[in-house]
Parts: sequence; C-alpha cells; structure tokens
Amino acid sequence: MTRNNIKNYFIISVLIFSASYMVENHAFATSAPDLGTASNFGVLGFSTVTNTGPTIITGDLGLSPGISITGFLPTPGGPGTVTGTIHETDPTAAQAQTDSSTVFTNLNATSCTTNEPLVADIGNQTLSPGVYCFPTSAAITGTLTLSGGGVYIFKVGTTLNTAAGLGASNIVLTGGADASNVFWAVGSSSTLGTYSNFKGTIIASALIAANTGATVNGRLISLTDAVTLDSNIITVPVVLPQFHSSESPVPSRYHPSLGGVEGQTFSDGLKISGHVFDISKFHDVVPQQALSLGKPATISIKQGLTRGSQFWQHAMVFMNFGGKDTITGNADTWISVDRNAGLQVHDPNGFLTNVSVNNTFIAYGMTTTFTFTPVKQMSDSNLIIRVWDNQNRQTDAFVEGAVLLGDAPVVKQVVYPVGVVKYIDFRTLSDAISADGYSKAKIMAHIQSDASVFSTTQVNGVNTNHYNSQVYWLVDNNSHKLTLIIADENGNTIASYTEQLTKNLVTYNACNVEKFKNHCGADSIYGFSANTKGLSADMVQHFVDMGMWSGAIPAGMTINTASR
Repeated sequence: MTRNNIKNYFIISVLIFSASYMVENHAFATSAPDLGTASNFGVLGFSTVTNTGPTIITGDLGLSPGISITGFLPTPGGPGTVTGTIHETDPTAAQAQTDSSTVFTNLNATSCTTNEPLVADIGNQTLSPGVYCFPTSAAITGTLTLSGGGVYIFKVGTTLNTAAGLGASNIVLTGGADASNVFWAVGSSSTLGTYSNFKGTIIASALIAANTGATVNGRLISLTDAVTLDSNIITVPVVLPQFHSSESPVPSRYHPSLGGVEGQTFSDGLKISGHVFDISKFHDVVPQQALSLGKPATISIKQGLTRGSQFWQHAMVFMNFGGKDTITGNADTWISVDRNAGLQVHDPNGFLTNVSVNNTFIAYGMTTTFTFTPVKQMSDSNLIIRVWDNQNRQTDAFVEGAVLLGDAPVVKQVVYPVGVVKYIDFRTLSDAISADGYSKAKIMAHIQSDASVFSTTQVNGVNTNHYNSQVYWLVDNNSHKLTLIIADENGNTIASYTEQLTKNLVTYNACNVEKFKNHCGADSIYGFSANTKGLSADMVQHFVDMGMWSGAIPAGMTINTASR
C-alpha cells in the first residue's frame, strides 16, 4: 500500500479526531488539503533537482517536465540517497505536479484568520492552528512554536526565508501539532538557511534552495523552477490519527480494546519481554522494565475485537524517553504494523535496530509482538499503546514508566551498624526522638517527606512521587546523631545532612513511658531538678539511665548509677 493510499485511508479519522479536539479548544478547524500523488514525494522539482553531499530523502524524488536530476545514487555524481522511488519526467511525476498546482490554488483560496502575525519574521512566536497571510515576504529567525492539533496554512506573497546557522531557525511542534498538517504556499522562492530545522510542506511557485545541513520534516515542491539541495535530511511526514483519550480501553462492542471484549475480558494487554501487565485503563503505571543493549527485546499488544480478528487494521507503540510527556507528534520513536502497509519504524535517533513484527490471531482479537534490539542507552520511557480497526475506531492507553534501554542501575544493599535505626515516616521519627528525651533537630523543621524535596504528580487522583525518589532518616543511638538522607529512585544517596541531637532541657513527660502511665497527672512532668516527692525508684532509675537526672538520689532508694 502506498503512502498516498495510507493517507487517503486514514484521512477521515484524522479529520474526525482533529475536529473534535479543536472544537473543544476553540481552535481553528479546517481539513488538511489532499496532496494526491504528490503526498509520496519528499522533493518534487519542475526544471531540475540538484544535490551536493550526503542528502537523504525518506520518500520519493521527482521531476517534471525537466530532464535533469543530479547528485543522487544510482545516477552519476551521488552521494545523495532516496528511500523511495526516483520519478524523472515520468507520468507519476507529471501527475504529482498537477496535484501540487491544485493544492497551491486551494491553499491560496482559503480565508485568512490572521493577517501577518505581529511581524513578517515569525521566529520566537507561538501560533495556534489557522491561516496566516503575509502580503509580501515571511521569515523565521529563532524558534517558531506551532501548538495544538489542527491545520496550519501560511500564505506568503513573495519569499520565505529561514535564518542560517546552528540553532538560528527552528520550528517546534507541541500539543498535538503534526508536520503532516503544516503547509506553506509561497508566491515566489524559498530559501532554507544552513542547519535550519523546518517543518511542513513548501509549495513554491519558483526556486527552492535547501542550504547545507537544513532538515525538513515535510516536502519541498517547486511548481515552475528548480530545487537545490546540500547535505539535507528530508522526511515525508506520515499521516496518523491524532492522539485522543475519548475512548477507554475497557471492553466495548464498538471499538477495539486492550482489556478484551464483552464476556471475554483479559488483563494481559501488554507484555514487555515476557512480563505481563494490565493496561485495561486509559492511564496505567507499570514497574520499569530494563531492556539490555544488544539483546533482543519484545513488546506485545493484545487487543480485543468484538467482530473478530479479521477486522483488525493497525497496532503501534509510541516511546518518549527521559520521563518526557508522551504525545504522538512528539514521540522519540514509534513502531507500528498496518494490515496493508506492513511494518513501519520511525526512529530518527537510532535507539533500535533489527525491528520485526508478528501477529497471532484468536477468535475475538489478536496479539501483535514487536521484536527489536536496543542499541542506545536511554532512561525510562513512557508509552502510548494504540490500536484501531478497519473502521478507524481507535483506542489508546498511556503507560507510565514502562521501559528503559540499557541495564538498570545496580541498587546497593545497605546494612546499618548496630544501634542505627532507619525511619521513613516523619511522625514515627518525631515520637521516637521525643520519647528518648531529645529535642527535634533543626533539619526536621524543613524536610518532613519526599514531597518537601521532589515534585509530585497526580496518578488516578493520588499524588505520586514522579521520580520514585525517597527521603528517610537514620538515628544513631550510640552517638545520638540524626542523619537526613535524600536518595534517588535506585536508593543511591543524592545528599545527606547530620545533626547532633540534644537533650530536652525543659520538661520530660513520663506519660510517654509505658511503665509510668499510672503516674500521669499533676506530678507527671518533671524538670531535671524537680522535686523528687512521689517518684518511684523505677522512675528515678529511668531518668538516671536517660542521663536526665541531676542532684542527689533520694534517701532509701537503690539506684544503679553506672550510666550517669
């Protein structure tokens, strides 16, 4: 199945999902134009396409009606590469030019929602979906942020230029924005400065020049002139349904689920290298699984389909590393299998290799197993598990924690010396220190739990330590010192503070001592030089043992004073 067919097949679901999201957020709501045969092309020129350096085009390369594509293998003078097909002055390229011209006309016919936003240079701005119109030129210096799911159309009267230099021009997509929904209709020429990071499809009526090191997640299409390239990375965006949470993975008669079907539920919707997890809720938290580098690992998705396994269409896993919030348009890596398109892998940073897939069918569902080899160390990854059937009925599950690539850090087992007691609860610590006749340490006034040090997030309505970090205290009954320990999720000490405990020199409440409960009353609180009237020998001995007795021992009492 061609990329264009994939797009046509899923465009309805994209529009439905995007429209519902945008209406809810009062954002611009229009449909993305259908590029037709041009959707497969990363680069499409009119007169010539020339390249210098190791350019990589993920998609097709085309030219019509010109007669010269140079700088790509296997044509002479490489070393540019094309993952798709090179269409040089053939019917496919000609039709793609026709379709592009139609799209260009339609884009320019759309009504403007914003006329020249703020300034013609839209770098260092954040824009929401809409139609942005520039009577003359437009430029991007700095970072342009496109935020929100929907369609972005930029109508530029003359030229579009991006600043040159590392980090000088960058487009960032957030909040569900996707490169497949960003379009630039340029009235004359467009120049992408060196090392620009560009998003979206440029359809220009004249020359398009991508200078050294510029990257494009989108397409470069010239309607009447040449396209020149130099050591670029150009990737045709894959059209995917937008991330949404309106449907729960619980069993349903209407859409696939990750918890079974009515009457045939299951709790093993996810397996990570053989370890089974229940992901039958939209938001799930699983123990982190370490996937060793250089060794095969597996992630299996089990989905229920009420109408039967023959109605499956798609299953995929999105990964975002380092605890980053996972949205599909922001995923570091994703792998998927489609009934028609087969296995697809998006892994621009090279975290995985040797990716394969296998489907196992049952009467009312199927299990998809992705096998891959991690090759780059990376911390914990949140996942989105996504499935949909051949009616574009989709279900997502967010899985927090999930995996890390590379071996898990070794947790050192700590053995405390005799007399050292560990406390993880602040109240228990306070009671123990008070019962032993000591004042609270200064460090206890500021840090009373892990929430005093680390931020928390809400998971299913409960505040959860996002970093799995820990705060605890060690009391050394030999030296009477208190140590506060702040540790990471693996038990390794981040910081520690030690303070000498001091005796409470004001009062002592004997009611806190179990064997003196019957003495509670007016005479139950004694200072160090308190009147000894009414004190039993056991109580005096207790004060002596605690080092809290001053003065002479009452006459007639037998007291062991060795501990004084």
